[in-house]
Amino acid sequence: MTEKAIIEVKKIFSTPKKIVILTHINPDGDAIGSALAMYMYLKQKKHTVSVITPNGLPSFLQWMPESDKIVINSNQAEYASKLMNEAEMFICLDFNALNRIEKLAEAFIQSNASKILIDHHIEPENFADFTFSIAGASSTSEMIYDTKTPILVFRKHIK
Repeated sequence: MTEKAIIEVKKIFSTPKKIVILTHINPDGDAIGSALAMYMYLKQKKHTVSVITPNGLPSFLQWMPESDKIVINSNQAEYASKLMNEAEMFICLDFNALNRIEKLAEAFIQSNASKILIDHHIEPENFADFTFSIAGASSTSEMIYDTKTPILVFRKHIK
């Protein structure tokens, strides 16, 4: 990530925003864990934040704090659509291609909101304004947490 991009992202986060965090179909522990960690972090920074998944999370992940706040598009399509239409920013976590968010992709593409991708999968598609991609990371959760990765730059500058 260039210094110019860091400055732009910092400017975006300088005032409270309506942010939607998206993660992939059939979300796993990495998708849900990274989404909820980012959700809680951004809430502390006074942003209005929603997490949307294309479909439900497995029952064995429903113990995670704030998992009851996740909007499941397959059950709440109208509400998910409203949140996406109102979003000023999207943060895409743990997917590298728009087909991984299925029906949510159309509203995402049509939105003028700023778009950030944070992911560890190889060869991410070019659909975000800012891409934090580390194929060598074990998970997106690691990227959000690990202070040795560029996400530290993201956290450090977006205070």
